[in-house]
Amino acid sequence: MFTRLTSQSELPALNQAKEFPCDDNTICVANVNGEISAMDNICLHRGGPLGQGVISGGKVVCPWHGWEWDPKTGKAGPPGAKIAVYPVKIEGGDVLIEVQKLVPSGGRLEDKPSYAILKWLSGPDTSGTV
Repeated sequence: MFTRLTSQSELPALNQAKEFPCDDNTICVANVNGEISAMDNICLHRGGPLGQGVISGGKVVCPWHGWEWDPKTGKAGPPGAKIAVYPVKIEGGDVLIEVQKLVPSGGRLEDKPSYAILKWLSGPDTSGTV
């Protein structure tokens, strides 16, 4: 089922990303070379807001620690790092995303199974930063 996310006029400019509320979630919408993609807004590394990041080399770059996310696949550099992507369509000036696949983003990042896997893959954090 598709639901309205925003109007076409509110989409991010070419090669930019932007955050949009959707129910109890926030979605990152990226405009990469004129192609619109929607994905989860939370970086699995440390929970950074992807919609506040930049586009570089066709990827959404997390503003906190620089993890690069493919807006088409939801994958990042570390093996197994993947966030949800959502089908997008534009009809009559409205931007719609398929919400039946929307996973609630509420709760603590540490409680998400994908976060535990990535924490294990990346080893202990000895930098002292969050």
